[in-house]
Order: sequence, then structure tokens, then C-alpha cells
Amino acid sequence: MSLKTLEGLPDEVAKLYKQGEDGEYHLIEAPDGLKSALQKERERANAAEKALKDREKTEAEALARKEREDLEKKGEYEKLSAADKAALKAAEERAQALDAKLRSGAIERAALEAVTSVKGIPKALLPHILPNLEAVPDGDGFAVKVKGDPAKKITDFVSSLKAEMAWGFEGSGASGSGAGQPGQGGGGTNARYAELMAKENRTNAEGLEMIRLGHEIQNATKP
Repeated sequence: MSLKTLEGLPDEVAKLYKQGEDGEYHLIEAPDGLKSALQKERERANAAEKALKDREKTEAEALARKEREDLEKKGEYEKLSAADKAALKAAEERAQALDAKLRSGAIERAALEAVTSVKGIPKALLPHILPNLEAVPDGDGFAVKVKGDPAKKITDFVSSLKAEMAWGFEGSGASGSGAGQPGQGGGGTNARYAELMAKENRTNAEGLEMIRLGHEIQNATKP
């Protein structure tokens, strides 16, 4: 057995080697005691090398295991994060839908209260009143205001419609044939308007139709 260097060998072991002409150190004959020491040193070196390799293997395996666990945790976190985001979005959408429903309900109640409190206002005009109102946050609920004029009372706004839409507040005494109404040959528009005015319970569609017909009648009677 030959070595290129004796560096790191104990003195009793280094004594067993002699440098040859090739520059390497060769093992020479040694007493039994020295041979035994050499054998022990070889065994110690082999054991140390094996222990080092085992430790390196264990550390490499531990590192790989940790990396796998980190990747798995990251994947689970991303899944949970995506689920949380989806749940948050759904909750926000439900909250927005509920908010819109509460606002709409507050506006409808305020408009209905105003219509019933102002004399001579037909409920059929609710579709015209509702778009002019808005609900703004007020404590735990909403306060309904007139758009563009929040200080104005809703009842005052509804009352002002009598001047702006006088045709919508006429009685139901118009002739069923519509005869004698200006600008309406055949009486079709006036007859339908009178028919709708005479109805106690109108649908929203009929209310909108009555508003449209009223506009037509008003325009036809203008000088």
C-alpha cells in the first residue's frame, strides 16, 4: 500500500512508511505492535469515512424531505388562499346584493308612504317617482332622499309632480270612446288612458303605459 503524503497520519503510523524513488510513501515491514496500530488506524479511518458519508446522506435526505414538505405546505397554502379569496368574493357579492335589496326596499317604502300621504296621487305613478329617489347610509339603515335635492321632502317632490305631470292626476270621467279629445282621431289613446285610470289595481306595466299615454295626450294638447 502506498500513499502520496503522510500528512494527517499519527507519528507511529507515519513511521511505517518510507518514501520511494517514485515519490510516494510505501509501507515497510514493521513489528507486530506497529502493524496492529496501523490496522487500528485503518479501521478508525474507515469508520470515520463511513460516519461522514452516513451523516452527509442523512443531511441530504433531511434537506430533501424539508424541501418536499415546504412545497406541499406552499401548495396547501395556495389552495387555502384561493378558497379564502373565493369565499371572500362570494361574501362580498352577497353583501352587495343585500345592500341593493335593502336600498331598493327603503326607496319603495318611502315612495309608497309619500304617494299615500299626498292627496290625489295615483299609485300608478310610482315607476316615475322611484328613479328620482336614492337611499344613503344612515346609522344601521338608510335614509331616502330626493336625487339632486337631498334637503327636499319626498312629499313635496311628489306634490310638485301635479304641476309637471298634470295629465297623470286627472279623474276617470273621460269618455270611453275618447270623443272630443283634441288631436286624437278615433279616441284610441284617450280611451286606453281612461280605461287605465278607471282601474283600481294596475300592474307596473300598465302604470308605465299610462304614463306614456299621458305624455302623448299632454303633447297633443299643447298649442
